This record gives sequence, C-alpha cells and structure tokens, in this order.
Amino acid sequence: MSGNLSSNGISSLDYGKKRGSSKQERERERLKHKYKKEFKGALREIRKDTKFLAREKLTEIMNRDAERKRKVKELFGSLATQEGEWKSLKRKKRK
Repeated sequence: MSGNLSSNGISSLDYGKKRGSSKQERERERLKHKYKKEFKGALREIRKDTKFLAREKLTEIMNRDAERKRKVKELFGSLATQEGEWKSLKRKKRK
C-alpha cells in the first residue's frame, strides 16, 4: 500500500479545508473570516484618514509659510523704499 493511505484505505492527507465539519465549526470559520475582512477594512480606513490628516496639516503649514513669506517681502519692500528716501534726503542735505 501507498504511504499516504491509512489502514482502512482512506487518504490521511487533508488538502484544503474540511467540508464535512460541524455546523459550529463552519460558523466559527465564517465569523473568523468576517472578522479578518472587517479588520483589514478598518486598517485601510485608518491609513486613509491618516493620509488625509497629513495632507491637511501640510496644506495648513504651506499656507502659513506663504503668508509669512508675503509679509517678509512686504517689509523688505517697505524698508527699501525708506532707505531710498533716506539716501535721497541725505544727498539733498549735502548740496
């Protein structure tokens, strides 16, 4: 006889899942599968939410930086104008 057959002639190797399992076992497997599916879905949602929050935070930071850059540019422009006026007055005083 072959090595994979038991003494009563039925194969002792089980390939795949047992189909003849009890109703309780089938229900348990079904719930286990459902749990895994729900868990993976929840992880996916958490990743999606995290990505969204990171994108929102980055947008906020970039807007703040743009505002600060605009203010600095405005200040430098104002200072340049003041310096130009001051140098102009200085030249006029020399004459």
